[in-house]
Amino acid sequence: MAVIGWNLGADEAGPNVSAGGGMSFHDRRTRVARDSMGEFARHLAPIRAARTPEDRMRATMNLANTLPVDGFAAWIDGGRFSPRDGMDLMIFTNLLKERWQNEAPESFFLWAMKQDNGDDEKLRATWARSEPDRLLALFEKHHDDSLEIRVLSQIAEFHPDLALRRFQEMLAAGLSGEGSEYISDLVDQLSRSSPNALEAALDSLPMDRGVRFEAESHLIGQKMLTSFTDEIDKLRERPDGLKLLISILGRDDNNASRSLGLIDELGEFPASWRRALVESGHYFMGSRSAMKWFAADLEGHGFDGKEASKVRLSALYFMPAEDTLRQMASIELSTEDRRNVLSRIFRNLRGGNEDEYHSMLSMVAKDEDRDFISKSFQTLKATVPNAPTIETPSEWLAAFEKDSVRFENHIWVIRQWDSEKLDILTQQFDNLPSERKIKLATALVVNGSSPLRGDATAYLIGQPWDATQLRDAYSFNQSEEATSEELKAELASDYVCGMAEQDPEGAGRWISALPNGTPKLWAVRNLHTLWKEYDPAAADGWMKSLPIATQSQVKSLGTR
Repeated sequence: MAVIGWNLGADEAGPNVSAGGGMSFHDRRTRVARDSMGEFARHLAPIRAARTPEDRMRATMNLANTLPVDGFAAWIDGGRFSPRDGMDLMIFTNLLKERWQNEAPESFFLWAMKQDNGDDEKLRATWARSEPDRLLALFEKHHDDSLEIRVLSQIAEFHPDLALRRFQEMLAAGLSGEGSEYISDLVDQLSRSSPNALEAALDSLPMDRGVRFEAESHLIGQKMLTSFTDEIDKLRERPDGLKLLISILGRDDNNASRSLGLIDELGEFPASWRRALVESGHYFMGSRSAMKWFAADLEGHGFDGKEASKVRLSALYFMPAEDTLRQMASIELSTEDRRNVLSRIFRNLRGGNEDEYHSMLSMVAKDEDRDFISKSFQTLKATVPNAPTIETPSEWLAAFEKDSVRFENHIWVIRQWDSEKLDILTQQFDNLPSERKIKLATALVVNGSSPLRGDATAYLIGQPWDATQLRDAYSFNQSEEATSEELKAELASDYVCGMAEQDPEGAGRWISALPNGTPKLWAVRNLHTLWKEYDPAAADGWMKSLPIATQSQVKSLGTR
């Protein structure tokens, strides 16, 4: 902000300010005692007493320009201004952040990284390119594996040798589970910036936590872009080739370039690959390759009619609705499979839109399918009466504030949104004042499946509530004697169990971000138990990737 000329330019003073998670700066010229609530009120008095908007703005700017830097975190995080302060709050917060970034950039950077709100991006990008040692020196004083791995991913773009060397040092010292969450991003960047160095370092990477596998899959994925057939030939000869292939396809851009290349290799698929394609075709394709898979000459490559239909059924789920309806008529599907596909299409009609419904219905060939759709659509309309027309995340939050009783309708709306809108909504949810955030988070958890339920559940688990407060917010299955930690464990496990079948890897990533404690341990145990029922190798591999201490604590849990 270069407006009105703020009073910047103080010395780099390294304030005694918490960066979150217990990280504090100690080499300070001054130490300022924490303001009491009375002190905060004294500072705000001139603003509250202002008679005109101009006087109020002037007092706000004066406060922002005169506060000591070592109190900025308390002011920004503490919500000393209320949401109704509007523009004043925005100006005040932006002024503090600008002063902080100019006067004490290291502490600002660590605070912003912890907040994960994007305020650190400019500094991170600049230092990663021109001063990577400055970044790494910060983490020598303020140890945080998760933040450092994220920073190394950015350093690796410009200084891959430095990033790889530091990564190896962190692995040798024992990388925490929180840091492991971001390893994939780091090795992906290393596989692009310095593939030869990463390949030479493979033998030094640990196998027991999946690090070597992750690095190797990224390297092979990069090689596939220039020598696809050669790399597929090598994978066919490896006992873990299918696992590597699925890992690579899962990171592809909608499974497009590499997925399409596989169609030309169908005749050379080993038996295990063929079984996987038939039983779990979604691993091999995405929205950009689904039509090609549907049209592939599967029978000509030795798949029988039933197997070919299963593969094509998988492809149908990735196609746009109109294409799905057109292609359904060309293959034999069971009644159950047809209804599952049709339910997905018509369930996604926004607000029970009549015109869209009739347009889609005209493309359905079979009378029994049309009858099924008609009944389903009427049920949809009854379930979502007068579904609100909401286009933006801000409108969605405002609608919840206005009408939280019909919250199920609002949940239905965001299920239709793309990832970009949901990312914006998630960011706005993260930045809500605590009272509004708790109210919304509780509604998100109580109302079942929604794209924000994971964030909401994690937030509630992090609240310092007692058991009574938790019971007021959520209906639990446990006895009245259950502790708050046990109730939070149920919250975490409920969410993880809902994800276990469709996205166990995503559930694992969600768990890794939870604070250590009883809820996290029970979530680990329940995810592992459910995952192991249908993919024991993957489930055990994930469990072994966790810190030894976590594995031991999970084993020592009782039954629940």
